[in-house]
Amino acid sequence: MATTVKLTTVTSPSVAVKAEDYTVPTEIGAGVYEDFCASIEAPDGRGFFVINNEDGSADVGVSLVAGDYVGAADTTPVTVAKGDIAYLFADSALCKAEGKLWVRLTPSASTALSTCGIKIGAVQFMPTVNH
Repeated sequence: MATTVKLTTVTSPSVAVKAEDYTVPTEIGAGVYEDFCASIEAPDGRGFFVINNEDGSADVGVSLVAGDYVGAADTTPVTVAKGDIAYLFADSALCKAEGKLWVRLTPSASTALSTCGIKIGAVQFMPTVNH
């Protein structure tokens, strides 16, 4: 079971769009990861995750979760240090399952995700096409 990430959709270039609120982790176990998914429909390169650890109290690992098309995604976590923000453009061939893109946040062994201050969001660019 994954936590669904709030998704901001941008439909017009050069026009500011109010961002959806971030999604916060609910996992209370120290050192226990939590999976997140977003229904990003935009083609690869036009959608991404925002991992916001600006107010965080601990470093957190971020990795892709294997999707329907491959046996394993790149599960080596990249650390998002406390005080930082990271952007992850996920390849749908690696981490799309059940029509959603999936990522995993993993805290240190002594930290719970729900209390460390990290949050996650997703953005997609879906321009309106006139035919």
